[in-house]
Amino acid sequence: MLDNIIINEKLRRNVRFDDIKMRIVTFICKPFGKHGMKRNLKSVLMGLMACLSVLFALAQPGSSNSAVDQLSNLWLQHASNPFPKLSVLNLEVVPSLWPDVNSAKSPEILQQIEQYYNQKSKAVRADYGLSWNTNIIQNFDPQPSEENLFYKAKTTTGFNWDILAGGLVANGFESKALVNEKNIELLTATENRNQSISYWSKNNVLFLFNAQKVQVLEKKKKVLQDEIVILKQAVSLYPALNDELYKVYEQLMETNGQIQTYRGFNDGMEGLVQSSSVNISNSWPLFDINVKALRMLCNNHPVQDRQLMLQEENDAWRKHWINEVGLSYSFKYNYFDLQDNMRDRAFISMGLNANVPLRIFNKDYQSLSSLKLQKAKSQLQVQTELKWTQVSALVYEYRYKLKQYAVAVGRQDLLRQQLETFGEQAKVNTEYFQPLEALNVLLNLWNLEIEKLDAQQQLYLKLGDIHGLLPEENVLQYIRSWSPYEEPISFQSEEKVLTGSRNMYMWSKSIAQREPEFITEKLLQWGIQEVYLSAGNGAEQVQRFKTLCNELQKKDISVHLLIGHNQWLEGDAVAKMDSVWKKLNGVLLAGVHIDIEPHTMEAYKLDKDSLMSRYSQMVVQLHNWADSKAVSLGFAIPLYYDTKVLNVLKDNSDEIVVMAYETTGVEAIQRRSEEELNVFGDKATIALSAKDYKLRQDMEKDMQAMAPWLKSKRFAIHDFESYLQINP
Repeated sequence: MLDNIIINEKLRRNVRFDDIKMRIVTFICKPFGKHGMKRNLKSVLMGLMACLSVLFALAQPGSSNSAVDQLSNLWLQHASNPFPKLSVLNLEVVPSLWPDVNSAKSPEILQQIEQYYNQKSKAVRADYGLSWNTNIIQNFDPQPSEENLFYKAKTTTGFNWDILAGGLVANGFESKALVNEKNIELLTATENRNQSISYWSKNNVLFLFNAQKVQVLEKKKKVLQDEIVILKQAVSLYPALNDELYKVYEQLMETNGQIQTYRGFNDGMEGLVQSSSVNISNSWPLFDINVKALRMLCNNHPVQDRQLMLQEENDAWRKHWINEVGLSYSFKYNYFDLQDNMRDRAFISMGLNANVPLRIFNKDYQSLSSLKLQKAKSQLQVQTELKWTQVSALVYEYRYKLKQYAVAVGRQDLLRQQLETFGEQAKVNTEYFQPLEALNVLLNLWNLEIEKLDAQQQLYLKLGDIHGLLPEENVLQYIRSWSPYEEPISFQSEEKVLTGSRNMYMWSKSIAQREPEFITEKLLQWGIQEVYLSAGNGAEQVQRFKTLCNELQKKDISVHLLIGHNQWLEGDAVAKMDSVWKKLNGVLLAGVHIDIEPHTMEAYKLDKDSLMSRYSQMVVQLHNWADSKAVSLGFAIPLYYDTKVLNVLKDNSDEIVVMAYETTGVEAIQRRSEEELNVFGDKATIALSAKDYKLRQDMEKDMQAMAPWLKSKRFAIHDFESYLQINP
């Protein structure tokens, strides 16, 4: 019982030394109470001697040999800032763990595919449609009266030249088709490689975080081993410490098991992981998912789009009428061995043969290729929706792991505060310091560090699962830095993709012809952030405009009222704007966009200065009106307005859309818009016309090339219907 008093009071409750003495005196004097004289005086004296020996040998404050001091020193040795505080790290290192497929080195199978199709295409190109033909007929014992067989033998030799079907031109088409087939198969093989890349990248992630966990567990193991040594020495005197010793042994066994698991995996992967991408010494950054960017990227399928385009070209070449129409030229030498009474005959013949199958004029036959393409696009759309379903489920799981990480960080912060409190106690008065409890807090801090590493490992693996569905995309396009002290960003507040925002012009004709759901879905699919939308004049048009605006607002797509009436320059523009604004009462608009173009008016040729002066006055008037309504104001201009007009626009608008239509090439656009970009700065938006492009990929490529030197990184696409033709 005396041992229990000392252990509990000194190692657990840590009351003052005087309090311990008082409790011992009470324990000793208790037998001398009402019935105390009945007890044995000898046992009391033996208890007193044991008490004094324990107090002076093991429990004196400041004794360097006491169990308390040894545990305190052990704590002080490891408690000084065991882990660095979290900081935002550079995300540029993340693609080293999850590289995009296109940046990886091509394996041998891709080279074999390329060699095979290159050789096959070369062989087809070598076939010019020429063929040598020889025909020999020998008749035995013919008679002149038998079917006019006036010859005993006939020999014909010469060559045929197939010019169209099956010949020179058709083989040229087939050679081009084979090149496309090669590219289609290469794209398929490259896309399928994401499984192997994901496999090795996953091993890299496991190897990396396992190594970091082993480092933490080794520190924890050292503390547990030292604590066991101290407690084993003390338990012989204080049996009550057996429970504490047993708990420490349990923790040591669990720690050893974790070390063996993580180290065993890493030992098996040694030499197989990509060591260049695994830097164990540095911490790896935390990040959140940009859901809006991810949604847009899911709607992009460059591999499939490229394959469809190549297949469409192949269908055009292989279904071309030339491949159906036969046209061949022949040159032959003929020799006839005639009957005995006739002279042999030899002559040269040339011929031209044409064959036109009538089915090629059938409309159903002609529409077969387009129907095949529509079917492929429909299947691709189904795959896109399925991909987004899978990605959204992974984002949910990712955010859940992010929450677990944040909880672990919060609990760690609380334990750090407790460690600081223990440190202050150790400095002020060692009598109140509780080494066992302090060590438990330190060990719990390390346990939480393992939880954090487990959660972060899962975050990187979830990122890998998402990357497996978008293997051709760089992960930096849809992740952002994150701190556990902030909430994940909502869909409405998502940042724009690095290549900039996409806006779009849409006229009232589109609203009248198409359903709001169709328009909204397409704009979401294309990643459009803002729309310049024309309302039209009729009551039905205005109502459809309002319905569409409400649908777009639900999807976080901003709407700017588009005004494109040149006649507003000839009247009171503010009064006209008030009238339109009144009709649209109840519609939430982000702003007004003015597409009034004086340079297209007849008066511009007659008196340019006067017309542009009126235009500048209108700009100022509408700016004052927009300020009174608290809405943004934007203008669309061509590439050749005077500097004076440009400065008026700069001072009286929030956005100026520079219409770079019918300008070929990024360098030409940059050169021609240099003055506007210098004047407007980040107010400038570059507008491109979809009619200037045959492929969506080419338009996107130009916008990505312009983004570095365009301060706003905003692009406007003209217009909905034209873009729909190149991106259905």
